[in-house]
Amino acid sequence: MREPASLSLSKVLKRLFSHWPICIIFIFGFWLRIQYLPSGQLMFSYDQARDAFTINNELLRGDLKIQGPPTSTRDFFHGVLYYYVLAPGYFLGHGSPTIAAIWLSAVNSVGIFLAYFIALQLLKNRFWAGITSLLIAVSYEQTQYSIYLANTTLATIFVPLIYFGLWLWRNQKKPGSFLTGLALGLSFQANFIFIYHLAVIVFSFLISKVRPSLRQVAVFIGVFLLTTSTMWLSEIKFGFPSRSGPAGLLNRSTYSRLQVSPTTILNTSIHQFKRLVSLNITPTHPSLAIIFFVICYLGFGIFGRKPDWWWLFSVSLVSFAPPLVLGGIGTPYIHAGLGLAVILFFVYFFSQFFSKFPPLVSFFLIPIVFSNLAYISRNNSKGETEFAIQKTMTLRHELDAIDYMYSEAQGKPFTFNSITAPLYINTTWSYLFNWYAKDKYGYFPFWHGRNQIGLQGNNLSRPPQDIHSVFVIIEPSQGLPQDLTDKILDEEKYYSSFNHQKQFGEITVQNRTRRTSE
Repeated sequence: MREPASLSLSKVLKRLFSHWPICIIFIFGFWLRIQYLPSGQLMFSYDQARDAFTINNELLRGDLKIQGPPTSTRDFFHGVLYYYVLAPGYFLGHGSPTIAAIWLSAVNSVGIFLAYFIALQLLKNRFWAGITSLLIAVSYEQTQYSIYLANTTLATIFVPLIYFGLWLWRNQKKPGSFLTGLALGLSFQANFIFIYHLAVIVFSFLISKVRPSLRQVAVFIGVFLLTTSTMWLSEIKFGFPSRSGPAGLLNRSTYSRLQVSPTTILNTSIHQFKRLVSLNITPTHPSLAIIFFVICYLGFGIFGRKPDWWWLFSVSLVSFAPPLVLGGIGTPYIHAGLGLAVILFFVYFFSQFFSKFPPLVSFFLIPIVFSNLAYISRNNSKGETEFAIQKTMTLRHELDAIDYMYSEAQGKPFTFNSITAPLYINTTWSYLFNWYAKDKYGYFPFWHGRNQIGLQGNNLSRPPQDIHSVFVIIEPSQGLPQDLTDKILDEEKYYSSFNHQKQFGEITVQNRTRRTSE
């Protein structure tokens, strides 16, 4: 006989309330992620402005998308999922990057619940699962991803599901193959580079006595193709632009483009592994984190009983090394989502070492928590400092720079130029003037830089002859060659004369006067 709906609901609520500590940890972790966002400590540069234009001016106005953000490799595109995940944040915030970042932080915080329930399955203990979720909640790396307005952020949720699903699959548990295909597809949507996890899936079955059934393989492939269907549709619609992508990727690979040796690849792998461990354990003392990890890993790897997920998650920790050969050497987020694996090894060691006296784990746990909190306080208060190129392009300084220009113009029209990364593309500042300055000051500035036709944010007009107030915005030096900066400033001398300049963080705004004869 079927149970009444009210009875079923009461069971669900009772089960949820039985896990109430994780809700407290979730709230704490979410607060950690967003605490500095209202004050504008958010990195907002070209990629973020480009995506904001696409979401606000196209997607939210009914222009549904199937092609995601472009990659640094020509003719490759990420999946479109990121646009749809971020769209509610921009919708609720009426275009505000701050609200969008808070929304993305809420999505990222779901990983706290995810870590708890994965650990509950692997460790078979609520207390240690709770410790796992706590370490994810306070992880400096996780908080940095949560405030990073980039498609890569989604991998922090999807990549752990790949390995949990693969563990279920290898143990012939449902829905292993389905979950693995789903998580791999969503990770591929987040960033095309994460397809490298497919190699781990194949490798894990090649070395295993367990052989997947044809039905399981069919489910895995079918779900993967379904979750990445927009990427294939995009290829068909736009004439298979990625067909030349592999050649471009090889041309910019570490061997052909950078001419590095296998030693460099090895050193980079070690460096990235050290970052992966330290940014999740003791970011204030990276070497101590590695020593601690080696002790934990070898402690039960050699002398203790290894759980059935041991080898699988061990492989996951080095899975990012082979892609370094194909251009990943300069990709700081290449191990996104693997932080949970690091934490699981630590927590399992704690669970074995302190099995009879769990409270003693606090002697190790407290330093880990406080190390992460100290680094969050030190670095998150400056914005996104780990994975972005222009780390100091923070929204707070950008808006201060805009306020300064309007204040100096004293309500009169003015024109500006900008030195940006990428060069000659004014998308970032155009978005900020459209979203922020238009409503606050009631008018747009003019633009006298290079033609922006065909670029996002090309609605700033050329200045008439009677505009005399001129500004030049110079973005932070990361990604801007000094000789090209000097060249643009030399060209500006023919248009305007320098008066003075002011710094906003690492953003420079020059106050200039237009020359009477051009």
